[in-house]
Amino acid sequence: MRKNIVILLALVSTTTSAGTVYKCLGENGKYTYQDTVCSEHTASKIELESKPMVDSSSEDTVRSNAEWVQSERRAYEKRRAYHAERADERARRIDRRRQEEARERRHQELMDALTTPIWSSRPHFTRERLEEEREERQSKKKLSKPGQSGH
Repeated sequence: MRKNIVILLALVSTTTSAGTVYKCLGENGKYTYQDTVCSEHTASKIELESKPMVDSSSEDTVRSNAEWVQSERRAYEKRRAYHAERADERARRIDRRRQEEARERRHQELMDALTTPIWSSRPHFTRERLEEEREERQSKKKLSKPGQSGH
């Protein structure tokens, strides 16, 4: 806003300088313009009047242009805020989707681990070998019970 006021004041206060200008015919036959008197037989006196460079209709134009610029700036800020919010919303959706996918992968890995037989995850063991070991453990337990002869 301050910037607009400075521009407006600069335009309003700008005027042409009033004064007298002399048109002189030089030795080479060309005209020159100067603010001092030249020889009388080659001089033409020109009076300049002071006029503002900006009239009241121009001030109104400048003011309406400044208002237009401000309204465009507000509209731009609204659009920028809208698009920033949309981008944040998209990022949140992507994060949620990635979290859900990671959760599904972990769940699937756990389900695979629970449903996979132990002998398939340890190839040096066979089902028969595991059953033999279990039977051996059970027979040792029977032998170590109190009231029976043991070690």
